[in-house]
Amino acid sequence: MFRSLQQRSLSLLPAVFRALDVTAPSALNGTELLQNVAFLSHVVQQQQRHFSSRLYTSEAADNWRSIRDSFTSIIVDVENDTGIATVTINRPESLNALNTKVMEELVSACLYLDRQHPAARVIIITGAGDKAFAAGADIKEMATLSYSDAYTRRISNGWEALRSVRKPVIAAVNGYALGGGCELALLCDIIIAADTAALGQPEVTLGVIPGMGGTQRLTRAVGKSRAMEMILTGARVGAGEAARIGLISRVVPAADLMTEVRKVAAKIAEYSGPVIGKAKECVNAAFEGSLSEGLAFEKREFWSCFALEDQKEGMAAFLLQLDNWFSSFKMAGLRSGIALTAMMMMTVALCDLAPSVQAASSLPRSRKLMQATATASASASASASASATTTAQQQHPVTVTEVHPVVVSPFHTVSISSTAASAAVSTDLKSILLGCVASGDYSAFSTAAASAFAAAKGQYVADVCAEVYSVTKATAVATAFAEACTESTSAHAVAVAEAVSHALSISPDFADACIVTFKPAFVVALSDASAQAYEAGAAAAASAFAQASSMFIQKGHTELVSGAFAKSFSNGSAFSKATASSLGGAFTAQPHMLCGAFAQAGAQATASGNGSAFASAAASANVSC
Repeated sequence: MFRSLQQRSLSLLPAVFRALDVTAPSALNGTELLQNVAFLSHVVQQQQRHFSSRLYTSEAADNWRSIRDSFTSIIVDVENDTGIATVTINRPESLNALNTKVMEELVSACLYLDRQHPAARVIIITGAGDKAFAAGADIKEMATLSYSDAYTRRISNGWEALRSVRKPVIAAVNGYALGGGCELALLCDIIIAADTAALGQPEVTLGVIPGMGGTQRLTRAVGKSRAMEMILTGARVGAGEAARIGLISRVVPAADLMTEVRKVAAKIAEYSGPVIGKAKECVNAAFEGSLSEGLAFEKREFWSCFALEDQKEGMAAFLLQLDNWFSSFKMAGLRSGIALTAMMMMTVALCDLAPSVQAASSLPRSRKLMQATATASASASASASASATTTAQQQHPVTVTEVHPVVVSPFHTVSISSTAASAAVSTDLKSILLGCVASGDYSAFSTAAASAFAAAKGQYVADVCAEVYSVTKATAVATAFAEACTESTSAHAVAVAEAVSHALSISPDFADACIVTFKPAFVVALSDASAQAYEAGAAAAASAFAQASSMFIQKGHTELVSGAFAKSFSNGSAFSKATASSLGGAFTAQPHMLCGAFAQAGAQATASGNGSAFASAAASANVSC
């Protein structure tokens, strides 16, 4: 019966691959099949991500609806499938003039989309109608203000909040962008204008100067001389001239403006959100700081990309020659179901290919490539195939040199092991954590996390917690993560240290939520456990603890590590010196930050009579304080 199932699977594969626009394996080759299992598991994984991005808690959904429906001066539309959010200034009768109400609503909408709306990945700002993006500030509102009024109310200050938006913001300039309208466009990351658009800073004609950043951002965009001419004369420039002098990105026909802007937004939305955010921050650093500061910032952000699963997956996909890796993730649910079917077919086909699978064991892969889960909609049909596939695996064992989990159903993976020809089914940690969020009881997660730490999968635990937190915004997720780390510290210090450093680097929001739950006693315990592991032969313990400590320091919480340093460095052990050396390497570009932490720790060590021993160990950091 199994032979018949295997033959049937292989005969159907070409048709399934045609439906997916994916090249079918040319021959019965384990390496090619394994590559395609990895790729298709990503297709299914991405469908779950899109599904999860729409899973609001009822409270969050109600909050968003009430906020959106309260807007009277703007219209907000979010497309969950594409990740594009459009904010339209809706005052066409006054050429979308910017008054206090518009500012409050537009800033509130953008900040919410950036921080609390998981489906929104790119924000477009435009104006209603075809005459104006925003023709400037509302003169009626400002005409009678006194100096005291302007100073006390801090008029125009609110717009600067848009600078804190991490997601990309595109200005679709569909007409006049004058005064405050031009300054609003300059606050955006990309400006694309219709050929009918006109931009300028005519404030001097009204007896004032630009007050929303025009004198600063316009000068940086077009240079001093041209900025002076535009601001001092109040002259407007057309879209073509604006593109020529670098004020805007490009010009498109007015009728095609939103189509072209959406193409750009859709392209950006295909890529990793954290990576896009890092790239945006680096460009802004170049715009606002010196070259040396910008280069240093870029290097740190580039290095931090290697803490992301997206980097692992993207480079693995490149090495597997999956050219359409990103765009393939936008498949419809039907294609996800087809992909899941194909994965199960290939898993069956792999069961008789021990030599080929063993040869393929050196293929690069990340945890997510081979531990993907599927959308909820595919679970019923896939679960029915799980038992048959597992039975087939037991009847036709495969022996390889590594353990490679292969997806066979939405919530299960089969591990093909080198030590035993059997199928081990493991429960997905993310599914457990989502269930805990719904129930409010995190005991099941604690148990599952402990097992993951025991399997040296600390970074995996951090990834799951950060992803679930980004969707639910449940502070209990960060608390559960911290408690799980605390419970596993003594037994699995290296995995816990890796989880902590990874959690503090992959998501600013999750890091902020986590950092308030960690206590100095936890870091001291982690230091002690890491030292024991190091002395027992775990050479990675020192670097893992140093990495976790460096993240606490970089986040501005030296008080969390000073006690651990004071205690650890005072014993003069090999672990202490190795830790200090690793810290010195991590803070080569910012030694002052490490010096601050050492100063606090040294004071504590001196107070307890261990100042000399501490200084000796700290010297291994090789930084000049």
